[in-house]
Amino acid sequence: MFNRLKAFFGKIFHKVSDMIDACTAEYLKTRLHYCGEGVVLYKGVSIKNPEKVSIGKNTHVGQSVHIGGGGKVIIGQWCQIANNVIIATANHNMNGSLYYDNVSYKDVVIGNNVWIAANCIILPGVTIGDNSVISAGAVVTKDVGPNSIAGGLPARFISSVPEANK
Repeated sequence: MFNRLKAFFGKIFHKVSDMIDACTAEYLKTRLHYCGEGVVLYKGVSIKNPEKVSIGKNTHVGQSVHIGGGGKVIIGQWCQIANNVIIATANHNMNGSLYYDNVSYKDVVIGNNVWIAANCIILPGVTIGDNSVISAGAVVTKDVGPNSIAGGLPARFISSVPEANK
């Protein structure tokens, strides 16, 4: 009997939890500077300063992605951002002063049809070109050109994206 009650209330909890996540995502989308049609924000997405973040249509942002919008973040359309990605726009200034409240901001621009695999970190000031792929676990410190595959610590050019079969 106890196990059936536990299972019953567990299902209710998960349904309520899923509803809360969906409501949170919908509310967050209304606060973005721009949010295209068909954007999906999965569970646990956090966006600091959403009014500085734009996301193009049909882009999916995976679970537990953090977007720090102190500077602008522009994400194109048809992008796939996998779980646990960090997109940072702030960096502490290293000038001998206290690090607390000693921050500078740089914009991040992600082109159209970009796939950022799981556990990547995109640092301030980076532009990722259209049709590019960032491999899992990469730390992107410099711009990535269009149609490029980049990966590593720090990320570097690996190869070009193959042309689509027509």
